[in-house]
Amino acid sequence: MYCSWGWAGGGWNFVIILFWVALILGGIALAAAFLARKKTGVPEEHTCPSCGGPVRSMYLRCPHCGGHLKKHCPSCSRLVQVDWKYCPDCQAKLDDQTS
Repeated sequence: MYCSWGWAGGGWNFVIILFWVALILGGIALAAAFLARKKTGVPEEHTCPSCGGPVRSMYLRCPHCGGHLKKHCPSCSRLVQVDWKYCPDCQAKLDDQTS
């Protein structure tokens, strides 16, 4: 005798349940990926070594005290941090003067 209700509903109940489980798990995975993503476009905040004021990573000088945050390497002209001793690109020794 053929039963058309319950779990034996012609095989379609299993497919429908599997669809909803996949949809729910996909929604959970999408929400987790959305919450765990790194926010881009927001500039990183740092502090000025001279005055301690907030500065962005792209600034060359502090807008609060005018202190140098970055300088150019005398050998390759790349931007380097003021407190670095050597250029990471050309390995030239950096002097203590800001340029």
